[in-house]
Amino acid sequence: MAYSGEELNFHIIRLHQTIYRETVKATAGLFYLLQGIEDVRQNPSLPILPDLKIYPILPEEDVSYLFSNEGIIQTAFKGWVCQVYNGIWEYHRYRFKELFGGNAIDPETDFMGDFRRVRNAFFKARRASKDLCRNCKVVKWFKPGDPIVFKLNHVLEFLHQLSHLSYNTWLLKDDISPEDYDPSHRRLISIRTTAGPDGEHGETRHMLSCVFDDGVFGCGPIQIGMSNEEFQQAIINEEGDVDFPQGEKIMKRDLYYLCLDTLRRGPHPGPGMYSPPYRIQSETGARALTT
Repeated sequence: MAYSGEELNFHIIRLHQTIYRETVKATAGLFYLLQGIEDVRQNPSLPILPDLKIYPILPEEDVSYLFSNEGIIQTAFKGWVCQVYNGIWEYHRYRFKELFGGNAIDPETDFMGDFRRVRNAFFKARRASKDLCRNCKVVKWFKPGDPIVFKLNHVLEFLHQLSHLSYNTWLLKDDISPEDYDPSHRRLISIRTTAGPDGEHGETRHMLSCVFDDGVFGCGPIQIGMSNEEFQQAIINEEGDVDFPQGEKIMKRDLYYLCLDTLRRGPHPGPGMYSPPYRIQSETGARALTT
């Protein structure tokens, strides 16, 4: 079935919303199950009925590890990983071909490519290999030899990189100083950057989106003098601040206060994160669509 441009964009947005909704449901189920595991650990007589689809465990698993406290928790994470990757992402990404009448390349995203590699290692190995760490472009969760253990930080970055944490926005201010909050013990776990010529007067607008390990997140414009390419090479350094190639730095403390101020007082009337979580391109190369 051939769609007009307007109809095609409608179906693409709807499909993206479906992926978002099902991912949020799966993640809520994971959180419920993890809370249930913790409740039972503290009070074994407490009745609980957690509901999350758990995929079969591979036969080479160490049975004694499976029944340990960490093994049970990692089993819950394995169910979530399979559900969001195989049951949601892999299933829905092939539907894009149907929208384009079979003439579209599957959605591309560096993060989900890395997530697939980590998923495979999570089910087949206990420790990260040099090849896994070298081949990952975005995901920097493990170093060679590290045990592959999933934590809530990884779930938060997953949601962030797929634009599922992008509703709160900030406007840069100079007077943000919530004295009751100390970000020194908080960790910046994920950033996304993008830039485009759509500022107020046509100038380049640099946007940064970030999330911390306690779930505080936000996104907004950054006033910084550099090219788009340099801005998008930002990394989180060992101190947790954001570093840029030419030595510029954004302190995590400032980002945390910006995000926290937004959460406390409600979203600011500012722009959200507009970079797409994935790319779609026709096989002929005639046009590229993003969601």
